[in-house]
Amino acid sequence: MKKKFLIMTAICSSLLLLTSCSEITKADEQIGPGILRVVLEPDPADSTITILGETYSYSENDSLGINIYQGRAVTVDSNFALLYESVNSWRQDQHTYNLLLRNEDEFVHHTVFESFVPPGEYASVSMGFEGFHLQVGPYSIPVELSSDLDPVAEFPVEYTVEEGEVTEVHILVEPFSSMTRRLDSYVFSRQARIGDVHYLPKSEFDEIVEDLPYLVNPNNPFGP
Repeated sequence: MKKKFLIMTAICSSLLLLTSCSEITKADEQIGPGILRVVLEPDPADSTITILGETYSYSENDSLGINIYQGRAVTVDSNFALLYESVNSWRQDQHTYNLLLRNEDEFVHHTVFESFVPPGEYASVSMGFEGFHLQVGPYSIPVELSSDLDPVAEFPVEYTVEEGEVTEVHILVEPFSSMTRRLDSYVFSRQARIGDVHYLPKSEFDEIVEDLPYLVNPNNPFGP
């Protein structure tokens, strides 16, 4: 019973739906969660920036610091579920990423959210998304979000989350095109768009939840 309560708490805490949690999880419906994974990646085509008349391309020492927080998965009827950094997280925190980080010649794709959500049809993903520092060549430059942007960005995209499965939404960011110089700093205009949506095999869900101590049955956490 304690294990069932813990997984119910994890999912119910992610829901701010008009339907009560007791209605969502009632025993006769045997509803289990799916997982939504949100991945940020830089657009490799956006590869140069001009500073003081000199053009710079990506190098291994470059960095663009961004803060990500307050994720939400918004349903087609405008309800939403809160998103967490991982299925082990119990509260929403701000996390920092280097959008220009490389692993050898490949850009690192950052999983910014991997969270239990109710199965269903969704219409968008939203998150707090701000740049704060750019390092290019010899320049270390403070960055601030454009004043005409809401700190929380919404990305319209239709996707489905199925019980016991993983949906992966990729967001493609143009790091250099997002930068506009203003005096001695740069304004981050957050040029970003939905890339791909992937529906991963059930084995991906099973692998994620395998080591969770509170999950009795990955296919039916509310059942026996």
